[in-house]
Amino acid sequence: MEELPITRAALAGARIRWSAGERIYRVAASLPLASRAAFDERAAELAESMTPTQLSLALGRLRERLHEQPLAERHRRAREDRAVWVTPEVDGMAMLCVHAPATAVLGAYDRADRMARMLRDEGEERTLGQLRADVATELLCDGDVSGTFPEGVERPEPTFVPGVRAEVRVTMTAGAALGLDDAPADLDGYGPIPAEVARSVAFAAITRVITEPDTGAVVSVGRTHRLPPPRMRLHLQLRDQTCRFAGCTRTATRAEADHTIEWRNGGETSLDNLASLCTSHHHLRHGDRWRYRLRDGGTAEWTSPTGRRITTHPPGLADVLPPPGPRFVEAPPPF
Repeated sequence: MEELPITRAALAGARIRWSAGERIYRVAASLPLASRAAFDERAAELAESMTPTQLSLALGRLRERLHEQPLAERHRRAREDRAVWVTPEVDGMAMLCVHAPATAVLGAYDRADRMARMLRDEGEERTLGQLRADVATELLCDGDVSGTFPEGVERPEPTFVPGVRAEVRVTMTAGAALGLDDAPADLDGYGPIPAEVARSVAFAAITRVITEPDTGAVVSVGRTHRLPPPRMRLHLQLRDQTCRFAGCTRTATRAEADHTIEWRNGGETSLDNLASLCTSHHHLRHGDRWRYRLRDGGTAEWTSPTGRRITTHPPGLADVLPPPGPRFVEAPPPF
């Protein structure tokens, strides 16, 4: 405040609010030193008679008049700082912040606002603010907003970066994913979120990471990743131990993870749909009319080109021995 003596005096005399002084100081800090005295003289006077919103607008205009550098030059430099970031909040909420040219930000807000107002009707319980939030997040996550196209009307093709969908990673237990319990899920980059919220999005533009509750082993990541993550790959190798083709003994650590129902046909990346196949038998399975399907526990039922059926079972891990019981040492009676 040393460079703003008039504002400091107005604060000391209680002629302006502390919040107004903070606004003046923030704007003055972005001005060259030579311009701050003129800014101080006019800003303190404005703060005595304006509301906070009016003052913010007036200070912005005053800054532009007093700044030594042309606005176009400053804007070109400021554009280099455009960015998007997330600020985590409490209770499963977060804030998405966009720092970009004002024309783009106001245009984006206007579109979300107009679409929210289109969706508002007599039976809509959501507030306009809630509708804006839902519209904005759906547009970014899925490229469209539910309810903006009537049933039976074909949606137009996207005009921006086709094929790119939002993706976040939610880790939850198999029981929570199936609705058998409500163990909190973990949102990557945020932390715990309610299981109900995780279930509601886990089958859309979200990476499902389903784990076993006791071991934490990854058993599914749904359709968002074709290749299994490292922990799932390790689990698969431990289950299969070798290539799953009949008679093959090549180690699973050297094998490839094959989708039983092929990825291109809608198969998921999950332990129920993956088997370890060495390179040779992976090519054989896709090229010579060999087929197989997985049963519970990883049992593979193969069908040869001639129709012969062969079943292979995963060797699995050795059973863990129970801990030894307590040992009692016979002692002579006390009498």
